[in-house]
Amino acid sequence: MADQSEIVMDLLNSEGSRLLGLLKRLTLREDIAQDLLQELVIRLLESKKFFGATSKIAFARRCAMNLAFNWRRRARPKLPGLSLEGQADPKPSPHQQVADADEFQEILRASETLSELQRDIFILHFVEQESYESIASQYGKTAQQVRGLAHKAIEDIRLRLNRHEDSSQEQTHVRV
Repeated sequence: MADQSEIVMDLLNSEGSRLLGLLKRLTLREDIAQDLLQELVIRLLESKKFFGATSKIAFARRCAMNLAFNWRRRARPKLPGLSLEGQADPKPSPHQQVADADEFQEILRASETLSELQRDIFILHFVEQESYESIASQYGKTAQQVRGLAHKAIEDIRLRLNRHEDSSQEQTHVRV
């Protein structure tokens, strides 16, 4: 067990801030991200698959993403969709930041319907800004395969968001 805890501690020392950053971006809450990081450590220590994984960081990231998405499903935080149009100030106002966070929440909700691999690739490339080559090496794929999965994920998310927008417009139209 001592060797296992050393492996987890080494991972946290080298990748802990990146894992915490990923959790913050997916939950939009620092307190929740810190709690989930603690839960991640416990799960990694208890996981036999983690210690047998070829890429321990890829395993830990996938586990962190799963924890964040599970939290999102349970919590479903609601943020008001405020927006100030025609704003000249290049720094977004607090209202615009809330609107941007709301849009990000919708995108993450839409990404929940993706396969686990597509969702991981979507998050790592478009949220974490990792290269296709880096993701490919973590998942044992070619860069071209990862690129294709990322673009398919974007198409699926756009389709889901468009359906959501269409149904919202229909509901508005019916109410009028």
